[in-house]
Amino acid sequence: MEIIYLQESHIENMPLAIFLLNIEQTLNDIKHKNNKEIVVFGTGLEGYIVKQALEKQGIIIDKYCSNNDKQWGQEIESCEILSPYFVMDNASEYYLIVAVEKDQLSTVRAQLYLNGVENYSIMLHEKFIPFSSNKEVISLYIDTINQLINIYDKQELLSLPIVGTANESMIQFLIESITWWSPVLKYLLQNLKINSNVLEIGPGYGNLMATIISTFPNLSYDILSYAGYRRTLKTSKYIKEKYNKSLHQVIHGEIEDPSLMLPHKYDFIILTEVFEHFVCNPVQTMMKIKSFLTLKGKICLTTPNWGRIHTYKSWKDMPKFEEFETKKDYFSHNLGHNYQYNKDELLEIFQSSGFFVDFYELSSRNNHNFVLSIR
Repeated sequence: MEIIYLQESHIENMPLAIFLLNIEQTLNDIKHKNNKEIVVFGTGLEGYIVKQALEKQGIIIDKYCSNNDKQWGQEIESCEILSPYFVMDNASEYYLIVAVEKDQLSTVRAQLYLNGVENYSIMLHEKFIPFSSNKEVISLYIDTINQLINIYDKQELLSLPIVGTANESMIQFLIESITWWSPVLKYLLQNLKINSNVLEIGPGYGNLMATIISTFPNLSYDILSYAGYRRTLKTSKYIKEKYNKSLHQVIHGEIEDPSLMLPHKYDFIILTEVFEHFVCNPVQTMMKIKSFLTLKGKICLTTPNWGRIHTYKSWKDMPKFEEFETKKDYFSHNLGHNYQYNKDELLEIFQSSGFFVDFYELSSRNNHNFVLSIR
């Protein structure tokens, strides 16, 4: 399985990055066709976009197929539109590339799955990824995703489709996530040193961690994982095996718990899309994190700028950790995004915690990206 970046397009002045997910074939296999005709499943805008992008790669589309039976027998630019059931019944003669709107993708994948077709490609298009202006960073990130693909099985990466929904696969999530924290990633790649001590809090799938370590394989890189999140541990095991000494410690626990201590001070502490998950008033936690920074250390932090969630009237009303009688009580208040902050609220929190803002940028997907210091 591989992900290939094809090109950047624009719709209504919005950058649109076009990727091709090949489940079993490689791009080279598709180019050589292996005596199969290439059929694009989808006759809308997505089908047009993938046809243009593949032609630039030297891949010529032979036919289309569509679930709209009124289109069967018609042509698009001299390419006949077939019934998908005819294509699936003659799967040995055709190779399918699915190019439909996101809300149709689960249904089409289910259609292929139930009719025994497992070897095909999917066009994935993600808004907000300005590839041309961040080519080096995003190329590195796509290379990292292709490394991580090897440690998960196909079912886990794609997940079985849920018909009637736009449920997102793990691969779609991995591609989209760079739109949240690309400014911080760019900052880190420019400012990390080979002997930097790094801690990442809540690394999730480990995709940022893997991207950084692939560039700086000799870093001292610790992670703090919430309650042993399985996918974090899977990625960390892979990194340890590939880079040997890069990942020094995997610490289990909750950074909000005052009793949790870290092994030493760090030059960089990273929190991407973690802050909005804090259960407690964040000032106490940020002051604790500050105590584990070296004198010139930096905090790299991202969090959504997606508008208020009306869980609390203000972040100041969020409970303190000691108000919970048990850990179970604490976990029962973790409802996902427990609070979403505007910029002014974040600046107030950081000032109250004793931080200065060295860098700020909104990501292309409208996420706050901060670099903080204690100077």
